[in-house]
Amino acid sequence: MKVFLTSAYGNVKPKEWLLAHDTMAATLHTTNPADADVIIFAENHPGHDPYFRTLLKNDIYRKYKQKCVLYHDMDRSITPLPTLSPSIETWQFNARHKRTAHYISRLCENDAINNAAIQFQAEREYLYNFIGARTHKIRAQLLSLDHPADAYIKDTTGSRAWELDPD
Repeated sequence: MKVFLTSAYGNVKPKEWLLAHDTMAATLHTTNPADADVIIFAENHPGHDPYFRTLLKNDIYRKYKQKCVLYHDMDRSITPLPTLSPSIETWQFNARHKRTAHYISRLCENDAINNAAIQFQAEREYLYNFIGARTHKIRAQLLSLDHPADAYIKDTTGSRAWELDPD
């Protein structure tokens, strides 16, 4: 399968990150949308265009609609084409149109993690951790539980990672 990565908004970060971190990128990626089996528009959350109208006017999308998939990380969106998103809610899920996926790029890279050798024998400070917002009743229950001292739990309700200072 050949994949063509692009952005209707000129956002190259997700594409660059995927190509740099995917061990199969050289095998799967193509620079020609005509050769691609799937075209992924890797977008973030264009607040100025919540219905992705710019994407709908994009020449590549117009020519290859049947191959196009949108990836974005905006909460509660209405998308006009098949979509992958880490932020969809249950009511938005539709196996033929909108599915959940993990985040595909990072705002800030952590070289200590990217280049670290996995050492399963290392002494661990925490038994487990959870960092997240109260976006679902299960998460709210999890964040309300009493956790042992060797667990790290952080409630991020109300914060937005893309608005945080990367330093």
